[in-house]
Amino acid sequence: MRSDEKKVQRILDRALARHGNLPANDVDAAVQRAWESLQSERETTSEWKVDSLRRQSRAFRWSLRLAAIAAIVVLVAAILIRRDGAVATAANNQKIKVNEIVRSAAGMTLTLADQSHVEMKADSELWFERADDGIRIRLNKGGVIVNAAKQANGYLYVQTRDLLVSVVGTVFLVGTDQAGSRVGVIQGEVRVQQGATQRTLRPGNQLVSGLGMPSVPLQKEISWSHLAAAHLVMLRQEADSSNPGRKKALPLKFDAASIKPHSGAPNGESLGFVCHGADRTIRAAWALRDVRTGPVTAPQGRCVGRGIKLSDLIGFAYDTFARHVVNLPEWAVPADLLAPMNAFQIEAVAADTSTVTAEQLREMVRTMLAERFRLQIHNERQETPGYLLIAGRNGARMKLKAPEDPEEPPLPDAKLLVEERRAVLKGKSSIEDLSQWLGTVLSVVVLNKTDLTGVYDYAFPLIHGRTDEAERSRNGPPTPPERAAEISGLMEEAIGLKLQAEKAIPVQMIVVDHVDRPSQN
Repeated sequence: MRSDEKKVQRILDRALARHGNLPANDVDAAVQRAWESLQSERETTSEWKVDSLRRQSRAFRWSLRLAAIAAIVVLVAAILIRRDGAVATAANNQKIKVNEIVRSAAGMTLTLADQSHVEMKADSELWFERADDGIRIRLNKGGVIVNAAKQANGYLYVQTRDLLVSVVGTVFLVGTDQAGSRVGVIQGEVRVQQGATQRTLRPGNQLVSGLGMPSVPLQKEISWSHLAAAHLVMLRQEADSSNPGRKKALPLKFDAASIKPHSGAPNGESLGFVCHGADRTIRAAWALRDVRTGPVTAPQGRCVGRGIKLSDLIGFAYDTFARHVVNLPEWAVPADLLAPMNAFQIEAVAADTSTVTAEQLREMVRTMLAERFRLQIHNERQETPGYLLIAGRNGARMKLKAPEDPEEPPLPDAKLLVEERRAVLKGKSSIEDLSQWLGTVLSVVVLNKTDLTGVYDYAFPLIHGRTDEAERSRNGPPTPPERAAEISGLMEEAIGLKLQAEKAIPVQMIVVDHVDRPSQN
Protein backbone atom coordinates (compact mmCIF):
# COMPACT_ATOMS: atom_id res chain seq x y z
CA MET A 1 0.00 0.00 0.00
CA ARG A 2 1.41 3.42 -0.95
CA SER A 3 2.15 5.96 1.77
CA ASP A 4 -0.69 8.23 0.67
CA GLU A 5 -3.16 5.32 0.84
CA LYS A 6 -1.86 4.45 4.31
CA LYS A 7 -2.57 8.02 5.45
CA VAL A 8 -6.09 7.80 4.08
CA GLN A 9 -6.61 4.48 5.85
CA ARG A 10 -5.34 5.89 9.15
CA ILE A 11 -7.82 8.80 8.95
CA LEU A 12 -10.72 6.42 8.37
CA ASP A 13 -9.53 3.99 11.07
CA ARG A 14 -9.35 6.72 13.69
CA ALA A 15 -12.86 7.99 12.87
CA LEU A 16 -14.41 4.55 12.76
CA ALA A 17 -12.63 3.37 15.91
CA ARG A 18 -14.29 6.14 17.93
CA HIS A 19 -17.76 5.12 16.81
CA GLY A 20 -17.40 1.49 15.82
CA ASN A 21 -19.76 0.30 18.55
CA LEU A 22 -22.76 2.09 17.11
CA PRO A 23 -25.65 -0.07 15.84
CA ALA A 24 -25.25 -0.88 12.14
CA ASN A 25 -28.78 0.16 11.20
CA ASP A 26 -28.40 3.47 13.00
CA VAL A 27 -25.05 4.08 11.32
CA ASP A 28 -26.46 3.40 7.85
CA ALA A 29 -29.42 5.72 8.33
CA ALA A 30 -27.38 8.47 9.96
CA VAL A 31 -24.58 8.24 7.38
CA GLN A 32 -27.14 8.64 4.60
CA ARG A 33 -28.56 11.77 6.24
CA ALA A 34 -25.08 13.16 6.90
CA TRP A 35 -23.93 12.42 3.34
CA GLU A 36 -26.97 14.13 1.84
CA SER A 37 -26.33 17.15 4.04
CA LEU A 38 -22.65 17.29 3.12
CA GLN A 39 -23.42 16.89 -0.59
CA SER A 40 -25.67 19.92 -0.40
CA GLU A 41 -23.00 21.82 1.52
CA ARG A 42 -20.36 20.87 -1.06
CA GLU A 43 -22.44 22.26 -3.92
CA THR A 44 -22.95 25.65 -2.26
CA THR A 45 -19.66 26.28 -0.40
CA SER A 46 -16.23 27.04 -1.84
CA GLU A 47 -14.46 26.02 1.37
CA TRP A 48 -14.45 22.38 0.28
CA LYS A 49 -11.26 23.07 -1.75
CA VAL A 50 -8.15 21.59 -0.14
CA ASP A 51 -5.71 24.35 -1.07
CA SER A 52 -3.05 23.18 1.39
CA LEU A 53 -2.56 20.02 -0.69
CA ARG A 54 -1.78 21.68 -4.03
CA ARG A 55 1.78 20.34 -3.99
CA GLN A 56 0.52 16.77 -3.57
CA SER A 57 -0.32 14.60 -6.51
CA ARG A 58 -3.78 15.03 -7.95
CA ALA A 59 -4.72 11.45 -7.10
CA PHE A 60 -3.58 11.79 -3.48
CA ARG A 61 -5.39 15.09 -3.06
CA TRP A 62 -8.64 13.49 -4.10
CA SER A 63 -7.98 10.43 -1.95
CA LEU A 64 -7.35 12.60 1.08
CA ARG A 65 -10.42 14.69 0.34
CA LEU A 66 -12.55 11.57 0.15
CA ALA A 67 -11.04 10.29 3.39
CA ALA A 68 -11.73 13.59 5.10
CA ILE A 69 -15.28 13.59 3.76
CA ALA A 70 -15.76 10.00 4.94
CA ALA A 71 -14.44 10.86 8.40
CA ILE A 72 -16.74 13.90 8.60
CA VAL A 73 -19.68 11.75 7.49
CA VAL A 74 -18.95 9.23 10.26
CA LEU A 75 -18.59 11.97 12.88
CA VAL A 76 -21.73 13.80 11.81
CA ALA A 77 -23.58 10.49 11.64
CA ALA A 78 -22.54 9.70 15.21
CA ILE A 79 -23.84 13.09 16.33
CA LEU A 80 -27.13 12.47 14.52
CA ILE A 81 -27.44 9.06 16.17
CA ARG A 82 -26.99 10.60 19.59
CA ARG A 83 -29.55 13.26 18.75
CA ASP A 84 -32.03 10.66 17.53
CA GLY A 85 -31.44 8.22 20.43
CA ALA A 86 -33.72 7.50 23.39
CA VAL A 87 -34.02 10.39 25.85
CA ALA A 88 -36.67 9.01 28.20
CA THR A 89 -38.22 5.78 29.43
CA ALA A 90 -41.86 5.13 30.26
CA ALA A 91 -42.98 3.05 33.25
CA ASN A 92 -43.44 0.00 30.98
CA ASN A 93 -39.77 0.30 29.90
CA GLN A 94 -40.73 1.79 26.53
CA LYS A 95 -37.91 3.93 25.12
CA ILE A 96 -38.90 7.43 24.01
CA LYS A 97 -36.78 8.94 21.22
CA VAL A 98 -36.13 12.52 20.20
CA ASN A 99 -39.07 14.03 18.25
CA GLU A 100 -41.29 11.04 19.07
CA ILE A 101 -44.77 12.26 20.01
CA VAL A 102 -45.93 10.93 23.38
CA ARG A 103 -49.65 10.95 24.17
CA SER A 104 -51.08 10.05 27.58
CA ALA A 105 -54.68 8.94 27.45
CA ALA A 106 -54.86 8.30 31.20
CA GLY A 107 -51.65 9.86 32.53
CA MET A 108 -48.12 8.44 32.63
CA THR A 109 -44.64 9.11 34.03
CA LEU A 110 -41.46 9.39 31.97
CA THR A 111 -37.92 9.10 33.37
CA LEU A 112 -35.06 10.94 31.66
CA ALA A 113 -31.47 9.70 31.53
CA ASP A 114 -30.47 12.10 34.34
CA GLN A 115 -33.31 10.70 36.51
CA SER A 116 -35.56 13.71 36.01
CA HIS A 117 -39.22 12.65 36.09
CA VAL A 118 -42.02 14.03 33.92
CA GLU A 119 -45.55 13.14 35.07
CA MET A 120 -48.09 13.70 32.30
CA LYS A 121 -51.69 14.60 32.99
CA ALA A 122 -54.38 12.62 31.22
CA ASP A 123 -54.97 13.66 27.60
CA SER A 124 -51.59 15.41 27.29
CA GLU A 125 -49.18 15.44 24.35
CA LEU A 126 -45.46 16.23 24.18
CA TRP A 127 -42.17 15.37 22.52
CA PHE A 128 -38.48 15.83 23.33
CA GLU A 129 -35.87 17.86 21.47
CA ARG A 130 -32.16 18.26 22.07
CA ALA A 131 -31.17 21.87 22.75
CA ASP A 132 -27.62 23.19 22.44
CA ASP A 133 -27.36 23.32 26.23
CA GLY A 134 -29.73 20.58 27.41
CA ILE A 135 -33.08 18.91 26.71
CA ARG A 136 -36.29 20.63 25.61
CA ILE A 137 -39.78 19.27 26.26
CA ARG A 138 -42.34 20.53 23.74
CA LEU A 139 -45.71 20.50 25.49
CA ASN A 140 -48.38 20.62 22.80
CA LYS A 141 -51.41 20.22 25.05
CA GLY A 142 -52.40 19.15 28.55
CA GLY A 143 -50.12 19.42 31.57
CA VAL A 144 -46.97 18.04 33.17
CA ILE A 145 -45.35 18.08 36.59
CA VAL A 146 -41.58 17.95 36.23
CA ASN A 147 -39.22 16.81 38.98
CA ALA A 148 -35.98 18.01 37.40
CA ALA A 149 -32.68 16.56 38.56
CA LYS A 150 -29.81 18.98 39.00
CA GLN A 151 -28.22 19.18 35.57
CA ALA A 152 -24.47 18.55 35.41
CA ASN A 153 -24.33 20.60 32.21
CA GLY A 154 -27.03 22.74 30.69
CA TYR A 155 -30.73 23.09 31.38
CA LEU A 156 -34.03 21.30 31.14
CA TYR A 157 -36.58 23.32 29.15
CA VAL A 158 -40.34 23.07 28.77
CA GLN A 159 -41.77 25.01 25.84
CA THR A 160 -45.41 25.71 25.02
CA ARG A 161 -46.85 27.81 22.22
CA ASP A 162 -46.22 31.05 24.10
CA LEU A 163 -43.81 30.30 27.01
CA LEU A 164 -40.34 28.88 27.55
CA VAL A 165 -39.51 27.54 31.02
CA SER A 166 -35.90 26.78 31.96
CA VAL A 167 -34.64 25.06 35.12
CA VAL A 168 -31.54 23.46 36.61
CA GLY A 169 -33.07 21.37 39.42
CA THR A 170 -36.58 21.92 40.75
CA VAL A 171 -40.19 20.68 40.84
CA PHE A 172 -42.76 22.60 38.82
CA LEU A 173 -45.90 22.25 36.70
CA VAL A 174 -46.72 23.51 33.22
CA GLY A 175 -50.11 23.41 31.53
CA THR A 176 -51.28 24.65 28.17
CA ASP A 177 -54.52 24.90 26.21
CA GLN A 178 -56.12 27.16 23.61
CA ALA A 179 -56.46 30.00 26.11
CA GLY A 180 -52.76 30.08 27.00
CA SER A 181 -50.22 28.53 29.37
CA ARG A 182 -49.82 28.21 33.12
CA VAL A 183 -46.63 27.68 35.16
CA GLY A 184 -46.42 26.99 38.90
CA VAL A 185 -43.44 26.21 41.13
CA ILE A 186 -43.50 23.60 43.90
CA GLN A 187 -39.80 23.54 44.81
CA GLY A 188 -36.73 25.56 43.74
CA GLU A 189 -37.09 28.23 41.06
CA VAL A 190 -37.70 28.49 37.33
CA ARG A 191 -37.15 31.16 34.69
CA VAL A 192 -40.06 31.87 32.35
CA GLN A 193 -39.57 33.61 29.02
CA GLN A 194 -42.67 35.15 27.42
CA GLY A 195 -41.72 37.14 24.34
CA ALA A 196 -39.11 39.68 25.43
CA THR A 197 -40.10 39.43 29.10
CA GLN A 198 -38.37 37.08 31.54
CA ARG A 199 -39.57 36.31 35.06
CA THR A 200 -38.24 34.17 37.90
CA LEU A 201 -40.80 32.11 39.84
CA ARG A 202 -40.29 30.58 43.27
CA PRO A 203 -42.32 28.09 45.37
CA GLY A 204 -46.00 29.00 45.40
CA ASN A 205 -45.65 31.47 42.49
CA GLN A 206 -47.74 31.06 39.35
CA LEU A 207 -47.81 32.71 35.94
CA VAL A 208 -50.58 32.58 33.35
CA SER A 209 -50.13 33.82 29.79
CA GLY A 210 -53.75 34.10 28.66
CA LEU A 211 -55.67 37.27 29.53
CA GLY A 212 -58.89 35.40 30.22
CA MET A 213 -57.40 32.45 32.09
CA PRO A 214 -58.92 32.05 35.58
CA SER A 215 -56.81 32.15 38.74
CA VAL A 216 -56.62 28.62 40.18
CA PRO A 217 -54.88 27.79 43.50
CA LEU A 218 -51.66 25.85 43.00
CA GLN A 219 -52.94 23.16 45.36
CA LYS A 220 -55.83 22.52 43.00
CA GLU A 221 -53.59 22.65 39.92
CA ILE A 222 -51.55 19.69 41.19
CA SER A 223 -54.49 17.68 42.54
CA TRP A 224 -54.52 15.39 39.46
CA SER A 225 -51.05 14.04 40.28
CA HIS A 226 -50.80 10.70 42.09
CA LEU A 227 -48.04 12.42 44.12
CA ALA A 228 -50.24 15.41 44.99
CA ALA A 229 -50.02 14.84 48.75
CA ALA A 230 -46.23 14.75 48.70
CA HIS A 231 -46.11 17.84 46.46
CA LEU A 232 -48.28 19.74 48.96
CA VAL A 233 -45.93 18.80 51.81
CA MET A 234 -42.97 19.92 49.69
CA LEU A 235 -44.72 23.20 48.87
CA ARG A 236 -45.33 23.98 52.53
CA GLN A 237 -41.75 23.13 53.46
CA GLU A 238 -40.37 25.33 50.68
CA ALA A 239 -42.62 28.23 51.66
CA ASP A 240 -41.30 28.07 55.24
CA SER A 241 -37.63 27.70 54.32
CA SER A 242 -37.72 30.51 51.72
CA ASN A 243 -39.03 33.00 54.32
CA PRO A 244 -36.91 32.39 57.45
CA GLY A 245 -37.54 35.91 58.78
CA ARG A 246 -41.29 35.66 58.40
CA LYS A 247 -43.32 34.84 61.47
CA LYS A 248 -44.91 31.50 60.72
CA ALA A 249 -48.63 31.09 61.10
CA LEU A 250 -49.46 28.94 64.08
CA PRO A 251 -50.48 25.42 63.04
CA LEU A 252 -54.14 24.58 63.36
CA LYS A 253 -54.85 22.56 66.51
CA PHE A 254 -57.78 20.69 68.00
CA ASP A 255 -59.44 22.33 70.94
CA ALA A 256 -59.34 18.94 72.66
CA ALA A 257 -58.10 15.50 71.62
CA SER A 258 -58.32 12.17 73.43
CA ILE A 259 -56.03 9.28 72.41
CA LYS A 260 -56.46 5.86 74.02
CA PRO A 261 -55.18 2.38 73.13
CA HIS A 262 -57.45 0.07 71.17
CA SER A 263 -57.09 -3.65 70.54
CA GLY A 264 -57.68 -3.20 66.83
CA ALA A 265 -60.04 -6.17 66.77
CA PRO A 266 -63.58 -5.54 65.47
CA ASN A 267 -65.45 -6.92 68.52
CA GLY A 268 -68.81 -6.04 67.03
CA GLU A 269 -67.90 -2.49 66.01
CA SER A 270 -66.78 -0.79 62.83
CA LEU A 271 -63.18 0.36 62.59
CA GLY A 272 -61.71 3.36 60.78
CA PHE A 273 -61.02 7.08 61.03
CA VAL A 274 -63.24 9.93 59.85
CA CYS A 275 -63.28 13.74 60.04
CA HIS A 276 -66.53 15.66 59.47
CA GLY A 277 -65.98 19.19 58.20
CA ALA A 278 -68.52 21.87 57.38
CA ASP A 279 -67.91 21.23 53.67
CA ARG A 280 -67.50 17.43 53.48
CA THR A 281 -66.51 14.25 55.29
CA ILE A 282 -63.12 12.58 54.71
CA ARG A 283 -62.02 9.10 55.78
CA ALA A 284 -58.86 7.09 56.13
CA ALA A 285 -58.47 4.61 53.27
CA TRP A 286 -58.49 1.60 55.62
CA ALA A 287 -61.77 0.68 57.33
CA LEU A 288 -63.81 -2.29 58.48
CA ARG A 289 -67.57 -1.86 58.64
CA ASP A 290 -69.90 -3.91 60.75
CA VAL A 291 -73.24 -4.27 58.94
CA ARG A 292 -75.16 -3.83 62.19
CA THR A 293 -73.61 -0.50 63.15
CA GLY A 294 -72.49 0.96 59.80
CA PRO A 295 -69.23 2.85 59.17
CA VAL A 296 -67.49 4.97 61.79
CA THR A 297 -69.11 8.40 61.93
CA ALA A 298 -68.24 11.75 63.51
CA PRO A 299 -70.32 14.80 64.45
CA GLN A 300 -69.55 17.99 62.52
CA GLY A 301 -66.29 19.62 63.54
CA ARG A 302 -64.87 16.41 65.00
CA CYS A 303 -62.57 13.52 64.07
CA VAL A 304 -63.25 10.02 65.37
CA GLY A 305 -61.02 6.94 65.16
CA ARG A 306 -61.73 3.35 66.16
CA GLY A 307 -58.91 0.79 65.96
CA ILE A 308 -56.83 3.07 63.71
CA LYS A 309 -53.21 2.03 63.12
CA LEU A 310 -50.42 4.60 63.19
CA SER A 311 -49.56 4.03 59.51
CA ASP A 312 -53.18 4.68 58.50
CA LEU A 313 -53.34 7.78 60.68
CA ILE A 314 -50.16 9.20 59.11
CA GLY A 315 -51.43 8.29 55.66
CA PHE A 316 -54.68 10.13 56.36
CA ALA A 317 -52.88 13.19 57.75
CA TYR A 318 -50.72 13.57 54.64
CA ASP A 319 -53.43 12.45 52.19
CA THR A 320 -51.62 9.33 51.04
CA PHE A 321 -51.76 5.59 51.75
CA ALA A 322 -50.52 3.61 54.72
CA ARG A 323 -48.41 1.48 52.39
CA HIS A 324 -46.47 4.64 51.45
CA VAL A 325 -45.48 5.20 55.09
CA VAL A 326 -42.22 3.37 55.85
CA ASN A 327 -39.61 2.99 58.58
CA LEU A 328 -42.15 2.62 61.38
CA PRO A 329 -40.89 1.23 64.73
CA GLU A 330 -41.75 -2.34 65.68
CA TRP A 331 -44.36 -1.29 68.21
CA ALA A 332 -46.37 0.40 65.44
CA VAL A 333 -46.31 -2.46 62.91
CA PRO A 334 -49.54 -4.51 62.92
CA ALA A 335 -49.41 -8.25 63.54
CA ASP A 336 -52.09 -8.84 60.87
CA LEU A 337 -54.91 -7.10 59.08
CA LEU A 338 -57.66 -7.73 61.65
CA ALA A 339 -55.63 -7.51 64.86
CA PRO A 340 -53.12 -4.67 64.56
CA MET A 341 -50.80 -3.93 67.45
CA ASN A 342 -51.08 -0.57 69.17
CA ALA A 343 -54.15 0.68 67.36
CA PHE A 344 -55.86 3.75 68.80
CA GLN A 345 -59.21 5.16 69.77
CA ILE A 346 -59.31 8.89 69.03
CA GLU A 347 -61.86 11.61 69.76
CA ALA A 348 -60.89 15.15 68.70
CA VAL A 349 -62.91 18.36 68.33
CA ALA A 350 -62.18 21.74 66.77
CA ALA A 351 -62.81 25.00 68.59
CA ASP A 352 -65.39 26.15 66.02
CA THR A 353 -67.32 23.08 64.90
CA SER A 354 -69.71 25.05 62.68
CA THR A 355 -67.17 26.45 60.20
CA VAL A 356 -64.05 24.23 60.28
CA THR A 357 -63.44 22.51 56.93
CA ALA A 358 -62.37 18.93 56.28
CA GLU A 359 -58.87 19.98 55.15
CA GLN A 360 -58.45 22.13 58.26
CA LEU A 361 -59.31 19.08 60.35
CA ARG A 362 -56.70 17.10 58.41
CA GLU A 363 -54.10 19.76 59.27
CA MET A 364 -55.12 19.47 62.93
CA VAL A 365 -54.44 15.72 62.72
CA ARG A 366 -50.92 16.52 61.45
CA THR A 367 -50.39 18.86 64.41
CA MET A 368 -51.66 16.20 66.78
CA LEU A 369 -49.17 13.69 65.34
CA ALA A 370 -46.31 16.17 65.74
CA GLU A 371 -47.20 17.12 69.32
CA ARG A 372 -48.59 13.93 70.84
CA PHE A 373 -46.57 11.34 68.85
CA ARG A 374 -43.47 13.53 68.29
CA LEU A 375 -43.66 12.53 64.63
CA GLN A 376 -40.85 13.62 62.28
CA ILE A 377 -40.82 12.63 58.59
CA HIS A 378 -39.18 13.26 55.23
CA ASN A 379 -40.11 12.33 51.64
CA GLU A 380 -38.33 9.97 49.25
CA ARG A 381 -39.19 9.02 45.67
CA GLN A 382 -39.11 5.27 45.00
CA GLU A 383 -40.27 2.83 42.36
CA THR A 384 -42.34 -0.14 43.42
CA PRO A 385 -44.28 -2.98 41.77
CA GLY A 386 -48.01 -2.50 41.63
CA TYR A 387 -51.13 -2.70 39.50
CA LEU A 388 -53.06 -0.59 37.01
CA LEU A 389 -56.84 -0.55 37.27
CA ILE A 390 -58.09 -0.77 33.68
CA ALA A 391 -61.22 -1.71 31.75
CA GLY A 392 -61.65 -5.42 30.98
CA ARG A 393 -62.00 -6.98 27.55
CA ASN A 394 -65.70 -6.12 27.31
CA GLY A 395 -65.53 -2.68 28.94
CA ALA A 396 -66.82 -1.36 32.26
CA ARG A 397 -70.32 -2.32 33.40
CA MET A 398 -71.44 0.04 36.16
CA LYS A 399 -74.24 2.53 36.75
CA LEU A 400 -73.61 6.22 37.25
CA LYS A 401 -74.77 7.36 40.67
CA ALA A 402 -77.97 9.40 40.62
CA PRO A 403 -77.35 13.08 41.57
CA GLU A 404 -79.61 12.88 44.61
CA ASP A 405 -78.07 9.62 45.83
CA PRO A 406 -75.43 10.20 48.55
CA GLU A 407 -71.89 8.95 47.96
CA GLU A 408 -70.57 6.02 49.96
CA PRO A 409 -66.87 5.11 50.03
CA PRO A 410 -65.96 1.56 48.99
CA LEU A 411 -66.41 -0.59 52.07
CA PRO A 412 -66.70 -4.37 52.38
CA ASP A 413 -69.83 -5.91 53.79
CA ALA A 414 -68.31 -7.73 56.77
CA LYS A 415 -71.23 -10.18 56.88
CA LEU A 416 -70.46 -13.34 54.91
CA LEU A 417 -73.41 -14.31 52.76
CA VAL A 418 -74.63 -17.62 54.14
CA GLU A 419 -75.49 -19.11 50.77
CA GLU A 420 -72.22 -18.30 49.01
CA ARG A 421 -69.73 -17.65 51.87
CA ARG A 422 -68.14 -14.61 50.26
CA ALA A 423 -67.65 -10.99 51.28
CA VAL A 424 -68.89 -8.32 48.89
CA LEU A 425 -67.44 -4.86 48.28
CA LYS A 426 -70.06 -2.17 47.79
CA GLY A 427 -69.58 1.49 47.02
CA LYS A 428 -70.89 4.65 45.38
CA SER A 429 -67.74 6.56 44.59
CA SER A 430 -65.26 7.63 41.95
CA ILE A 431 -63.09 4.94 40.37
CA GLU A 432 -60.11 6.79 41.85
CA ASP A 433 -61.47 6.04 45.34
CA LEU A 434 -61.98 2.41 44.34
CA SER A 435 -58.38 2.09 43.13
CA GLN A 436 -57.12 3.56 46.39
CA TRP A 437 -59.16 1.08 48.41
CA LEU A 438 -57.86 -1.84 46.34
CA GLY A 439 -54.31 -0.66 46.90
CA THR A 440 -54.88 -0.58 50.64
CA VAL A 441 -56.34 -4.09 50.71
CA LEU A 442 -53.56 -5.54 48.53
CA SER A 443 -50.82 -3.45 50.21
CA VAL A 444 -49.50 -2.31 46.82
CA VAL A 445 -49.83 0.73 44.58
CA VAL A 446 -52.95 0.62 42.40
CA LEU A 447 -53.28 3.43 39.86
CA ASN A 448 -56.55 4.26 38.16
CA LYS A 449 -55.89 4.09 34.41
CA THR A 450 -59.52 4.03 33.29
CA ASP A 451 -61.09 7.04 31.59
CA LEU A 452 -64.09 6.92 33.95
CA THR A 453 -64.57 10.27 35.68
CA GLY A 454 -68.04 10.02 37.19
CA VAL A 455 -69.30 8.58 40.48
CA TYR A 456 -70.45 4.97 40.07
CA ASP A 457 -72.56 2.49 41.97
CA TYR A 458 -70.85 -0.91 42.11
CA ALA A 459 -70.65 -4.20 43.98
CA PHE A 460 -68.49 -7.28 43.50
CA PRO A 461 -67.34 -10.24 45.63
CA LEU A 462 -63.89 -10.23 47.20
CA ILE A 463 -63.46 -13.98 47.58
CA HIS A 464 -64.86 -17.07 45.89
CA GLY A 465 -67.43 -19.32 47.51
CA ARG A 466 -67.43 -22.56 49.50
CA THR A 467 -65.32 -24.68 47.12
CA ASP A 468 -62.43 -22.25 47.20
CA GLU A 469 -62.77 -21.84 50.96
CA ALA A 470 -62.17 -25.58 51.43
CA GLU A 471 -59.09 -25.37 49.22
CA ARG A 472 -57.79 -22.43 51.28
CA SER A 473 -58.04 -24.44 54.47
CA ARG A 474 -55.82 -27.13 52.90
CA ASN A 475 -53.26 -24.89 51.18
CA GLY A 476 -53.18 -21.87 53.48
CA PRO A 477 -53.93 -18.23 52.59
CA PRO A 478 -53.19 -17.03 49.05
CA THR A 479 -50.04 -15.10 48.23
CA PRO A 480 -50.42 -11.37 47.41
CA PRO A 481 -50.23 -11.98 43.61
CA GLU A 482 -52.81 -14.77 43.94
CA ARG A 483 -55.05 -12.48 45.98
CA ALA A 484 -54.76 -9.73 43.34
CA ALA A 485 -55.52 -12.19 40.54
CA GLU A 486 -58.57 -13.48 42.43
CA ILE A 487 -59.98 -9.99 43.05
CA SER A 488 -59.20 -8.99 39.46
CA GLY A 489 -61.13 -11.94 38.05
CA LEU A 490 -64.14 -11.39 40.31
CA MET A 491 -64.15 -7.67 39.61
CA GLU A 492 -63.95 -8.11 35.83
CA GLU A 493 -66.79 -10.62 35.90
CA ALA A 494 -69.03 -8.33 37.98
CA ILE A 495 -68.27 -4.75 36.84
CA GLY A 496 -65.90 -5.03 33.86
CA LEU A 497 -62.71 -3.70 35.50
CA LYS A 498 -59.49 -5.62 36.13
CA LEU A 499 -55.97 -5.30 37.54
CA GLN A 500 -52.89 -5.33 35.33
CA ALA A 501 -49.49 -5.96 36.96
CA GLU A 502 -46.82 -3.26 36.54
CA LYS A 503 -43.16 -3.75 37.47
CA ALA A 504 -42.16 -0.18 38.37
CA ILE A 505 -44.51 2.59 39.48
CA PRO A 506 -42.95 5.81 40.83
CA VAL A 507 -44.32 6.81 44.24
CA GLN A 508 -43.48 9.39 46.87
CA MET A 509 -42.85 7.65 50.19
CA ILE A 510 -43.18 9.18 53.66
CA VAL A 511 -40.18 8.03 55.69
CA VAL A 512 -40.63 8.17 59.47
CA ASP A 513 -37.50 9.60 61.10
CA HIS A 514 -38.87 9.57 64.64
CA VAL A 515 -42.13 8.73 66.40
CA ASP A 516 -43.04 7.99 70.03
CA ARG A 517 -45.94 6.22 71.65
CA PRO A 518 -48.56 8.92 72.16
CA SER A 519 -49.16 10.74 75.39
CA GLN A 520 -52.62 9.84 76.68
CA ASN A 521 -55.31 11.90 78.33
